Order: sequence, then C-alpha cells, then structure tokens
Amino acid sequence: KTSLRTAVGDVAAALPHVRLDGIAAADIAQLREHLSARGLAQNTVRSRLRGLRFLYRHACTAHDLTAVDVFRGAIPREVETAPHFLNADELERLRTATLPDRLTSARDAFLLSVYLGGMRFGDLSRLTRKHIVNGAVDYTMGKTDRPKWVPITSQALAILDRYNTSYSEKGRIGT
Repeated sequence: KTSLRTAVGDVAAALPHVRLDGIAAADIAQLREHLSARGLAQNTVRSRLRGLRFLYRHACTAHDLTAVDVFRGAIPREVETAPHFLNADELERLRTATLPDRLTSARDAFLLSVYLGGMRFGDLSRLTRKHIVNGAVDYTMGKTDRPKWVPITSQALAILDRYNTSYSEKGRIGT
C-alpha cells in the first residue's frame, strides 16, 4: 500500500495535469527525469516506476481498459550495489546517539534486529514474550517458515529490558 501511495504521489508531484487513464510514454519519461532530478538512486527510480506500472495495469484490468505499454523502455535496469556493513564503532555511535523521541523506537528496533542476528523487521514486529525462552529468542521466520533460535546478547537484552513494561505474555514487544 505504501509503495502504491508513493507512486501516485510521484505522479501527482511531477505530472499534476495527467490522469492515470490518460498517461502516455512521454509522461513516464518526464516522471523518470523528475525522480532522477530529485536525487533518487537508479534502483529507487526503478522501484517507483515498477510500482506505478503495477498500479496502471491493475487499473486497466479492473476497469476493462486496454493497457498500452507506456512503460516500455522507461524502467531503468537494476544496478548491482555493494552492501555497506556498519562496524562496531558506527553501531555504538548509533546506540548512544541522542535522538528525538519519535526516532528512538525505530533506532531500537534496528539495533535489536542487528543484535538478534539480522532478524527481519516483520519477524521482530511479531515477537512476544512467549518467544523468549532460556536466554534466547525461539521463533519461526515469517518469510521462510523455518524455525530459528537466536541467543539474546547483552546489547539485545538492554533494549528488551527498556521495553519490558510494554509487553505482556500475549502482547508484542515494544508495542
């Protein structure tokens, strides 16, 4: 839903005069230029245009319209990017950074994910007290449906303790 809202917002900002049912290849090219000019990386532009293409095709199907491939050649190829790994010093600076209250829980969720071995955010958001067993997190990964057991590090425990009052036997951690 969020990516579709973003795609619609991109069109509204770049092409306020164009309706989805009247979009043309030149409009898509103009939108691509607009996104690039905003400083978005090529893979982000690709993702936004693919989301818009999905929405366009879905709208055409839902309203029995003939879809014209206005996206042909407009979606850039994916660029291979090298991953960037945070080192221990960078993680420590992030952990100790003074942040506005609205960002503290996001930082804590990110760090908890790191400290729990790279746990996906979806899995992290579904954790409850019942998943904490004998000093470890025992859960089933949502994406792969595989069981996973991860020891709780001292850094992870510090974050969990900070949110201890906000989770119950059935409630989610940190909510």
